[in-house]
Amino acid sequence: MGVSLSPCVVPGRPPSFTLPAGFFELGLGIHGEPGMQQCPGTDANSLVATMLDTILSTEPSRGYLPVPAGETVALLVNSRGGTSNLELGVVVRSAVVSLEARGIAVARVYASAYMTAIQMAGVSLTLLRLDGNALAGAATLDALDSPTTASGWPAHYPGHLQGPATIPCAAPPATFSSGAESAPAAVGGSFAIALSAAMDALLNAAPELNRLDAECGDGDCGSSMAVGATAVLAALQTGLP
Repeated sequence: MGVSLSPCVVPGRPPSFTLPAGFFELGLGIHGEPGMQQCPGTDANSLVATMLDTILSTEPSRGYLPVPAGETVALLVNSRGGTSNLELGVVVRSAVVSLEARGIAVARVYASAYMTAIQMAGVSLTLLRLDGNALAGAATLDALDSPTTASGWPAHYPGHLQGPATIPCAAPPATFSSGAESAPAAVGGSFAIALSAAMDALLNAAPELNRLDAECGDGDCGSSMAVGATAVLAALQTGLP
């Protein structure tokens, strides 16, 4: 099932369809065939859940691909042409999390620009059942895993999402707030005070860093630094070893 935030635009021709500002087309075809509805913009998790609800629907009038809990699937996430790899990764994670929450295991994930339309900022989700029977499922996986030199068929990824790595460290002797003035010498001493002050300086400088970055780049240097500084200050609130 496909979704897009913008139409396909063939050079020298008008857009294949129009969308109101802030809306996306749900269920459209790769060549711009109209979808089932135009919906207000939402976050990736909600959008992916809507797509999977439709694909996996068991309503008599639909009968698409009912996959019961406990089964295994392969997932293909396709860029419609104007979707970046970063955005594609967000959709992949949302899809795997949503499928696992339904009790459906994801054995393989394929994510790339497999079938595209010019400038179409969208994605499509495709599911392949692997549990018809044990032999058929194994044969299908063997076929999917077969080596190939086709440039348009990249390597697959394991479906199960790995959690963030945990690095063991000694417990801190105490806790303190993130403010430079309130960091006691017992926890981090001058280092903690200097680190807190540096993070505050980064937060204050974020707008100017964005302005300077916009002169030669995409204007997000300050925002990126601010995200890191905020995380460091939050860590200081729980104490650092």
